[in-house]
Amino acid sequence: MDEIAELHRRSARALVALMNGAPDAEFHIRAGCAMGLSGEDTADLNMILLEGAETTAREFLAASMDTAARKRLPVLVQIAPALAEALASDAAAHGLTQAGALPLMVQRVPADALPSKPCEITEVRDPQAAAAAVALVSAAFSLPPEMVARALGSSALAETGCRFYLASNDGVAASSVAVTREGKVAGVWCMATPSERQGQGWGRALLSRAIDRLRDDGVERFYLFATAAGFPLYRSLGFETIAEEVIWVKGHSTQAHG
Repeated sequence: MDEIAELHRRSARALVALMNGAPDAEFHIRAGCAMGLSGEDTADLNMILLEGAETTAREFLAASMDTAARKRLPVLVQIAPALAEALASDAAAHGLTQAGALPLMVQRVPADALPSKPCEITEVRDPQAAAAAVALVSAAFSLPPEMVARALGSSALAETGCRFYLASNDGVAASSVAVTREGKVAGVWCMATPSERQGQGWGRALLSRAIDRLRDDGVERFYLFATAAGFPLYRSLGFETIAEEVIWVKGHSTQAHG
C-alpha cells in the first residue's frame, strides 16, 4: 500500500474520532473510501473521501450521495489524484461542483526550531477548555458555535483517538488544533486561529510545540490536508506535499467554493 492510500485509511478513522459524538453522525468506511456525515448544514462537516479501486470508489460515491440526499445534507467530496479524472463525470452527475485542490502534506522530520511566540500550550481536559476550542474553530472557519459544538464538542474531551490543544496567553485561548493519533502516525485537523489573531505567531507556536510533545511521546510522522490559509505555515514547519486532492462540493461550504 502506498502512502497516499495508507493516509486515506487513517483519515477515514480520524473522521470517526473527530465526529463520533455528533448526535446525528453517520459513518461508512469501505477500503480506501469513507463517508463521515455530522448531520450539520455545512459541507465542511459532511465529508466523503475517495481512494482506491475505481469501481469501488464510484459505487461508494453513489451510495454516499444517496445518503446525503436522504438526509438533505450538503457534502464535500475529496478525491485522491489517481481517481480524479475517472470520477469527474460521476461527481458532476451527482450535482457536485469542482472547488479546487487540497494538498495532502506529510512531516517526516521537523523543520529547524525557530523562536516562537511566548504562550502556554495545554491539552484540552475539561469542559471550559473544550468550549474554548469550539469557539476558536467556530470563529476561524466561520461556522455557528452551536454547530461546531454538536459536531466536534465531544471529541474535544475524548480520552482516546483525538486530542485538542490550545495556545493561550494570560488565560485567553488564541489558537487550537486537533490531533488524531494511531501509534507512530498522527493527523492534524481543525487548525484554528481566528482572523484577528492570524499572522501573530499563535498557530506556529501551537502546532510546532504540540508536534514536539508528540514526537517526544513516540510519534514519527504527521499528516494533514492543507487549506490555502494554512499552507505557508505547514511548509515552514517541514510539511511536504505528497498529493493534490481534488475537491467537489454540493451545498454550502465556508472553506471550498465551486
